[in-house]
Amino acid sequence: VDKCVTSGANIISMSLGGSFASSSEKAAFAKYRSQGVLSFAAAGNDGVSAYSYPASYDSVISVGATDESNKVASFSQFNNQVDVGAPGVSVLSTVVTNDLYTALAGGNLVFQQPMEYSPSLTAGIQSKSCVCTATNCDSTACSGKICIIPRGSITFAAKAQECENSGGTAAIIYNNADGFVSGTLGSTDAVGIPVFGTSDAYGSILVSASTNGDDIYLDGTGKPYAFYDGTSMATPHASGVAYLLWNKFPSCSSEQIVSAILTTGVDLGAKGTDNYFGQGLIQYWPAAAYLQKLGC
Repeated sequence: VDKCVTSGANIISMSLGGSFASSSEKAAFAKYRSQGVLSFAAAGNDGVSAYSYPASYDSVISVGATDESNKVASFSQFNNQVDVGAPGVSVLSTVVTNDLYTALAGGNLVFQQPMEYSPSLTAGIQSKSCVCTATNCDSTACSGKICIIPRGSITFAAKAQECENSGGTAAIIYNNADGFVSGTLGSTDAVGIPVFGTSDAYGSILVSASTNGDDIYLDGTGKPYAFYDGTSMATPHASGVAYLLWNKFPSCSSEQIVSAILTTGVDLGAKGTDNYFGQGLIQYWPAAAYLQKLGC
């Protein structure tokens, strides 16, 4: 943080945290806040009311996570230090390995991630698909095709084996709840076909394409991205909004930027400020309109 401030940073975004507070750390963040530096930090991922630091210092903006339905994420820590909520479930994130694969299904782009211990997809696959139940793939319908399988009832490995035993060329397992599904096949020799996990929304697209008889094209080249969950994903959403606002309204003070963010958040959960969403789901455009109207 000292290096950031010394280098001229006005906003510090911290996707990190721990359970122990430090008086010297608390004083440092308070000093920087008084100097006009905004610090954002992740509220924590233990799904409990415990404080996480540095997020829970008064001078740091604590960011909780919301899901695709604007509900509090199950893992997001909640307490009276949470200031705002921001998207933190199934957030497309950069990684050092090629963990994201795409597919075209009925003209729609679908994303999926390989399950742990899945055989590699070394070349693209283009074929029809079959829709399996949670426990069964019909060999007549699935031979030579990509299996589309819902999550639930049996292990991911058992689902993949059912697809492979039915002659399937690859398996895509979609979630039975909001967000992406990720998991393990248990061992490298569990199955001989590529196995991917995807979200319930992408699963619906795949099922529709299969029902319509559309080809599915699995791209054989992975991309250096993955869908991650966490208040660490929510934090850069919030700090990014502050960055955009300050660039649009450079004459505003740090506290005016914070006021705009906290005043214009979408009120979710209990009416008013609460321990889960703080002062609401962060919104750029309402905050920009707020500053435009009031001026700085």
